[in-house]
Order: sequence, then C-alpha cells, then structure tokens
Amino acid sequence: MTKITFTNLLLIVLLVSAMSTTIQVSKAMTCRELWLEKSDLCKECQENCTKKYGSASSSVCSFPYCVCSYECDHY
Repeated sequence: MTKITFTNLLLIVLLVSAMSTTIQVSKAMTCRELWLEKSDLCKECQENCTKKYGSASSSVCSFPYCVCSYECDHY
C-alpha cells in the first residue's frame, strides 16, 4: 500500500489548481469576440480617440482598457 505524504498531497492540490486555472484561461474571450458580441463595448473608446487625436487615430479594445494610437506627423 502506498503512503500519501504531505508532499504528495500538496503536489496533487497544486496540479488540480493548475488544471482549473488552465480551464478558466481557455474560456476567456478575446477582445475581438467581445466586440462582436457587444458591438457598443468599445464604441465610446473609439469616439474618444477620434475626438482627442483626429481621424488618423485608431482605438484598440483591450478589455477593460481603451488604448488610443495615432500616427505622429510632426515632432
């Protein structure tokens, strides 16, 4: 009969924990999927970028953050 040591038990718990974390990560939606599911999710972000930096700007939906990018035409 095999003895279950504290170390073995700890390894089992860590393994199960790692597996459940992997499952949660695999269920995470990408920003594009969120955009397609809720088209107005980043609309405000896009409008704010355009107001602040002009029509050459673009917005990136990095849920829950809004990232504006724009081309610098002068230094």
